[in-house]
Amino acid sequence: MSGYQWIQPNRYFRSGSFLAIYFRNSDFGGTKNQDGLYLSGEIEFLNYWEVQVSSFLSREGMSNTFTRGGPQAITPASSSLDVNVESDSRKPVVFSVYSGYQWDDADGWDGNVGLEMEWKVKSNLTLSFEPSYQKGKIDAQWVGKVADPTMVATYGNRYLFASLDRQIVSGTVKMNWTFSPVLSLQLYLQPYIAVGGYEGFKELRQAKSYDFNVFGQNGSTLAEEGDSYRVDPDGAGPHSAFTFRNPDFNMKSLRGTVVLRWEYRPGSSLYFVWTQDRADYSNPGQMRLGRDLGDLFTAEGSNIFLVKATYRWGA
Repeated sequence: MSGYQWIQPNRYFRSGSFLAIYFRNSDFGGTKNQDGLYLSGEIEFLNYWEVQVSSFLSREGMSNTFTRGGPQAITPASSSLDVNVESDSRKPVVFSVYSGYQWDDADGWDGNVGLEMEWKVKSNLTLSFEPSYQKGKIDAQWVGKVADPTMVATYGNRYLFASLDRQIVSGTVKMNWTFSPVLSLQLYLQPYIAVGGYEGFKELRQAKSYDFNVFGQNGSTLAEEGDSYRVDPDGAGPHSAFTFRNPDFNMKSLRGTVVLRWEYRPGSSLYFVWTQDRADYSNPGQMRLGRDLGDLFTAEGSNIFLVKATYRWGA
């Protein structure tokens, strides 16, 4: 690890820092799981704005978790770049804009962008809003495992994977309102939509590799049957056909909590809490933001009401 920090302001910057770290992870058998380089830098300007940049470079490794308890498999080399810009925290409106991009040697990628904004409306009222969007592709996402004693190369099981295209839209809304030293109200609301579509189903060909048998090629067949897939690994050959569930998903949730706190005497308080939770899973594998938001806000939800009291003896 090596780094440097500037703590004396100059005509351009108030402060700055740079950090470089080499890392290596190995299992108890001495196998290298991951190694690479992490770089980060931060600058605070004279107007109190800040910029942070970080990068992650990882070489090819051997994963113990890729097959969820099965044989080891190679993980491709990957890289990432993240940038974050923060405004002057002393101002009534403070915001932070961030963006990141990650890619690997298997043509997988992932990009995200987000905003964190806080508005100090008054000395006793603060609002914050944090929307974000993420989109990417994973070349080999875990799908499942099927027992097959004839798969000697992967120790008697077929480890199923597929290419996954996913999108995530999320946000957080918070409010803190202090009416008096003894009475306050907090609000928390979090909508979340995650959609994923799978294609190119395949199986790990051999342990300690990143090689796959793609279903529907080289004599194998793949057929969709309702909400499942049926695979015949070798057509008229000796291997048995099997089925697995279509893993496409469209998970939508909305969680909100309101808390009213009243300190009715020094050290003793009453809490009135309302929590609502909504969820919907319709239209798996397909994102249409307007439709999905409509499904989310019209979905049936659960409501929980809670009253909590504390009392301090001798206050």
